[in-house]
Amino acid sequence: MSADRSEDYHSENDEEFVDNQEVSQEYELPAEKGEAPDEDLGQEEDPAEEGGDQDQENDMVELEDDSVQGFFLHEDSVYSVSVAPGASGLVCSGGGDDRAYIWSLNHGDDNTTYPPALLEGHTDSIIQTAFSYDGKYVATASLDATVKIWDVESTALVDTLEGPGGGLEWIDWHPRGHVVLGGAEDGSCFLWKVAPAEMMGIFAHPQAVSCGKFTPNGKAIVTGCADLSLRIWNPRDQSACIGRVSGHNFHTESIISLACKDDSSLAITGGEDGLVCISNLNSYKAVGALRGHDKPVETVTFGLPHSAYAASGSLDGSVRVWDLNTMQQRLVCMGHKDGVIKLRHHPSAPLLISASADHSVRVWDERTGECVQLMRGHQDLVADIFFNADSTKVVSASDDKTSLVFKLNI
Repeated sequence: MSADRSEDYHSENDEEFVDNQEVSQEYELPAEKGEAPDEDLGQEEDPAEEGGDQDQENDMVELEDDSVQGFFLHEDSVYSVSVAPGASGLVCSGGGDDRAYIWSLNHGDDNTTYPPALLEGHTDSIIQTAFSYDGKYVATASLDATVKIWDVESTALVDTLEGPGGGLEWIDWHPRGHVVLGGAEDGSCFLWKVAPAEMMGIFAHPQAVSCGKFTPNGKAIVTGCADLSLRIWNPRDQSACIGRVSGHNFHTESIISLACKDDSSLAITGGEDGLVCISNLNSYKAVGALRGHDKPVETVTFGLPHSAYAASGSLDGSVRVWDLNTMQQRLVCMGHKDGVIKLRHHPSAPLLISASADHSVRVWDERTGECVQLMRGHQDLVADIFFNADSTKVVSASDDKTSLVFKLNI
């Protein structure tokens, strides 16, 4: 969920109150028959007496925290977290305080001996962080319409990539090169080479580019546009879109989530309409419209390599597993008490990890739909999750201004 969508989610779920200025006259209701008048009305209560019981209740409440490590330097919501490939154990988190930090998974909460590196320079919220394929660079994308590239070892700013006329919606590194792709709310999608910075191309869309990726083989770019289309591009030729999926058997509202199968043959998309659609990236045709969710589908993913499963997470609170052979729902994972914001598949085990607005992260067995682990500790919406290099830990980002680390029980 982007920073803007996170704010929209909170505003839609906030309680409504009566504005005092809208009250034209106040009336004192008469006591019911047989009811004694409130003798204490108008008298001041002893503050100590008033809050005493509440303080005792608060003292008895213990916050459940299953995390093994935490990062607490952000001063606003943390929207994104990513982990460097390899054994470095480095994490990059970014958020609503316009800052990103590089910090270590390998040294627990010891920020004195191994101080985090502050990455400053953005003038608006950082909506995504991402490491390059080799871990040499980390990119930070912001609503200030720029992408900044940082050298991981020195933490020095290497490049500032500019071009979009609106805030960035997402970024993606090429799977085998120092090339960054980014989509913006103004409908532009830019391709940049880094170190040194060079704009390689612009892919124009009629409306906001809400999601996009390189295919895993790096030979194509797939973008989801607010005009209800999925577009396929050749990275070496930006003059024309080589494929487009839209219309019958496809989304009727904006596409907001996207993933590509490991062999680059299929794309899965989630929409505001609650649909999950499967598209063939070779024929440019929709091959399945999967129905089951009744609210926007915020996150989608494919299963293990060579698996016939895909999964989706929705603001309806459910995680659904789909059979790609039959294009039918296989099972539903229920347990979250609020919307599912992010979903990731374990790289080597039949497990799905979901992050929710109910403040929790859950681990599901995709074969049975059973929740096999509950990860608690956050006090607000969990916006992002990421595996460490050996996939034994999950790192999270939350609107409670923290990033936590959980150990997987596998």
